[in-house]
Amino acid sequence: MPLAGFQPSHIIKADSAAGFKQETMSKYAPLGAFLRRWKRKNGSADTVELTFADVERIIGALLPQGAATREWWHNHDRTERGFAQSRAWLNAGFEAHPVEGSERVLFRKTDLRSLD
Repeated sequence: MPLAGFQPSHIIKADSAAGFKQETMSKYAPLGAFLRRWKRKNGSADTVELTFADVERIIGALLPQGAATREWWHNHDRTERGFAQSRAWLNAGFEAHPVEGSERVLFRKTDLRSLD
C-alpha cells in the first residue's frame, strides 16, 4: 500500500550557530509532501483520489468535523484565516474536490505554468 509508513512530522533546518535544528511542520504538511511525491512517481496522471482515512493516515491525526463539508476542501490560500489544509495541497500543485456523499476527496493537478 503506498501510504504505509508515511508519517513525516518534522523537517531539519540549517542553523548557523548550532549546526542543525528541528522545526515542527504544520499538521497538513505531510499531505503536501505525499502529493508532491505522488506527482513525481505518477507524472502522467492528473488525479489521485484518497479516502478521509487515507488523509488521516498521511497526516497522523484525525480530520476535524468540518472536513465533512464541501467548504473545508476549498482551494483558497488565505493565511489570515488559517487555511493550513488548503495551503498543503495548493503548494504541492493540486486542487481538492470532495466527492459528494462519500468520505473521499479527489486531488487534481493544477497547471502551474499558467501562474508564471
